[in-house]
Amino acid sequence: MEQKLQKSYGAFKRTDVLIPGSIWDEPRDWMSGLNHKERYLFSCWDQESTAVLPNGLKAVYLGATALDSGSGYISVEYSFDNDQASDSEIAALEDDAL
Repeated sequence: MEQKLQKSYGAFKRTDVLIPGSIWDEPRDWMSGLNHKERYLFSCWDQESTAVLPNGLKAVYLGATALDSGSGYISVEYSFDNDQASDSEIAALEDDAL
């Protein structure tokens, strides 16, 4: 997925870090580290990474999450220039629903 996003948006910044002192420091513990929030793996396409984003798109995030030591999932999140205005509009609509 990272390669597909790179093909669309270009340069990105990858973060793959294990928290210092974690007991999940062996290769076989990789998913356990993610599951226990002691390892983080995500990639970001944004202005800082010099990604080529279309008008209105502020950032793209790709992240890995573990459900347990043997399974997990990836997620892709898109952030747009108007995200604050959209969040405010949704909150107002939810308030009106009461």
